[in-house]
Amino acid sequence: MNSNYIIDIKYTNPILEWVLNKNNRDKHITVEPEHEGYAVFRDNLQSNPQDLIESGFPYKELYNIAEEIKLFYKLPQDVKIEPNYGYLVCYSINEHQVHAHNDPNFYYEGPDESLIEDKPDNYLSDVIHTRFNLLISKPLEGGNPVISEIEYNVKENELWRCLAGVDEHYTTKVIGSKPRIVLSFGRKIKVGQKGKWKVITK
Repeated sequence: MNSNYIIDIKYTNPILEWVLNKNNRDKHITVEPEHEGYAVFRDNLQSNPQDLIESGFPYKELYNIAEEIKLFYKLPQDVKIEPNYGYLVCYSINEHQVHAHNDPNFYYEGPDESLIEDKPDNYLSDVIHTRFNLLISKPLEGGNPVISEIEYNVKENELWRCLAGVDEHYTTKVIGSKPRIVLSFGRKIKVGQKGKWKVITK
């Protein structure tokens, strides 16, 4: 949902410049999601992989944004990072569209295979996989989030949240030469707290 809260470009621009560098993408952002059109992503940025550190990825700015999200949405300081994808960045171009889906509320495909759980896709215990997102590059047309069949016309660098574990979501198709670059911060939101947190009202 729209927040009308814009993250300062002093935090987003260093990450944007790093992602727009094709050499960085070719070396470090190589996973292609199963969506329509061309996209690549890199998840679990918060694990501080050595290749990203050596590449000069702007970790200071990434963590500043993560803290700003916690403050804006009034999240508890001890809120857990979602373990499947964690913090991620995705780069996509003309004709790309994220298909309709929900994200898992359990350990489904995280980096530690020993923790993978065999549960139904709609499994929900006491936490909801929630994602806090911003487009650090918004396409000329399209690329908007659609959550429970409602399209949100977000601005560049505007925060929005998605209860990804319970609300079906997808995007409109990217149109034009400007890429769609999203930063997404996954958190585990306790079900019993969802009515109390600002995250639910934005």
